[in-house]
Amino acid sequence: MACFKVVPTVVEYTALVDAFGRAQQRDKMLTTFEAMKRAGPGTQPNIVVYLCIISAFSKAGEFILADTYLKEMVASGIEPNLAVWTAMLNGASRHPEQNTRHKLAAEYFENAVSQGLQLDQMFYNALLKTCDPKDMPRVLKHMKQHDGLVPDVITYNTMVDVCCKQGVPQDGYSLVTNMRNDGVLPDVITYNTLIHGFGKAGQADRAYDIFLEAKRFGIQPDATSYTTLIDAFQDSSSMVSDLLNAAQKRRLLSDEESSPVRQPPHRQAFNCNNNGKSTPSVEAFGAQQASEMSHPDAKLNCSSDGSTVVNSSGANEEVAHQVPASPQVLDLHGLSKAAARMSVLHRLDAVCASKHQVEDLIIITGKGKATGGAVVRDTVLSLLAEVQITGSVLPENEGRVLVPQSELVKYVGEVKELELRHRFMKFSAVRYIMVPATVFGCVLISRLLFMYPTEL
Repeated sequence: MACFKVVPTVVEYTALVDAFGRAQQRDKMLTTFEAMKRAGPGTQPNIVVYLCIISAFSKAGEFILADTYLKEMVASGIEPNLAVWTAMLNGASRHPEQNTRHKLAAEYFENAVSQGLQLDQMFYNALLKTCDPKDMPRVLKHMKQHDGLVPDVITYNTMVDVCCKQGVPQDGYSLVTNMRNDGVLPDVITYNTLIHGFGKAGQADRAYDIFLEAKRFGIQPDATSYTTLIDAFQDSSSMVSDLLNAAQKRRLLSDEESSPVRQPPHRQAFNCNNNGKSTPSVEAFGAQQASEMSHPDAKLNCSSDGSTVVNSSGANEEVAHQVPASPQVLDLHGLSKAAARMSVLHRLDAVCASKHQVEDLIIITGKGKATGGAVVRDTVLSLLAEVQITGSVLPENEGRVLVPQSELVKYVGEVKELELRHRFMKFSAVRYIMVPATVFGCVLISRLLFMYPTEL
């Protein structure tokens, strides 16, 4: 513009400042801002320009610079509006010191109220994100009674997130009841935040309960739900494998995202000891993963020399002398009751989906010596009874539950029968709707033709 002797207007300078701020090019933003002030009295910065600068520094977490330009704006005679205070609250929420965040939130709230500004939803959401959790009830009360605003799902999600970050996810969960009382339905973000909060607090079982509750209320988990829950169960490779399989079935994770855990090697080497138990060799990628046999189509074969090969294709070219395939093994050692239930259910789903011959299933639950009782074993037996599968504790090892091949075959048959019946019912429903509709349409057309014959 300078070469054409054209002086930029305030609007053009503002557009440049905003564009550089959004592009995170804050040096160029400030250079343009200084040029704007030097251009003359007609291009002096207004509140919109200051808002662009304050918002850019707030989003970048550079609170000191945002506060510097706020003071410069006030010194130039420009009074902050609600958008400026909202931007300052967003910046204060990123302040590293918790006490400072709470102090700034109270200060900005008092400033906005003293100016007589009409507070809106965005301001309150930013305030709740920054203030002390103990002040949340007072803020909500002021929001409802003074400004006549009803908290929305974003407002509640903000409060849930604050509670989880403060290490009190149970307080965040109690807000879900308040949401429903206000007629606000929790969404997948609400439950993902709670799952993350309980997982970060070391309460993986509670995180899984939240995951199941979301599904009971018809909220379908997304990729974030599974990845967050996987992080909570990172110490349990079998649980991680089951979650990855479930996410893969729903096509929420790509093969590349799930390959480090979900996809086992084409072959894995094992050794058989004198007791007939298979233990992973050094080449196996993990004891938990190996004993669990996470790949539903994998076969375990023992040779006469004690070596064992797991071949995902069911073939074993390297072992000349084979014995009949061993049972499938599911190791639930160290898992909670909720995680054990989920692992068994996913294994049953894998059995139903497998195209290979169904084999006996041995579930390793442990004898419960460390916990004072066989809690996991009782949970597994109770679950098998729920799905009408008869399992029995092995007499020689009370820490293992045997599910016979015959029971699994019967279960697979019942599941497939239910699926066929469900498909038939859907087809019948369509037929019962379409046939009367077709007959009614034909009758209607014939009557119309009779009443209004077409002149040839």
